[in-house]
Amino acid sequence: MLVYLSKNCPYYITFYYFCQLLEIKALYLLALILIMIKNHYLTMAFGLSGIIMVIGFSLFYVQFLDEKNLLIIHFESLKGVDFLGTKMYVLGILMSGLAINIINFLVSVALFNRRKVFSYLIAIMSVIFSLLILLTIVVIMSIN
Repeated sequence: MLVYLSKNCPYYITFYYFCQLLEIKALYLLALILIMIKNHYLTMAFGLSGIIMVIGFSLFYVQFLDEKNLLIIHFESLKGVDFLGTKMYVLGILMSGLAINIINFLVSVALFNRRKVFSYLIAIMSVIFSLLILLTIVVIMSIN
């Protein structure tokens, strides 16, 4: 079976089945990622999500690098300032957003062969989530 696949299939599908036969989990994940990268919609969605997160980290670096005072993290119109924090709280927002995007990517890779629709939905939600994180950083910048 492996010889037949290696003659007639691209390298990434052969590598996928080889890792599946040997039950190598890390290489299996790498093979799934290689297969998923061939899908342009998912590559564009997760690439856009990554670009948005890089924009958020660069805005953080430019705006809050030398900030030593407390920052307004949350503000309500009725109560006023609810939550104050340092620049590490803003970095925590960005890092948790990055971690959630990485988890979404791994879940999308795992679901890609079973249900492509769920993989597409997770990719779209990652882009929306990255935009919300970027909007949060921009609002914190504008308040402070």
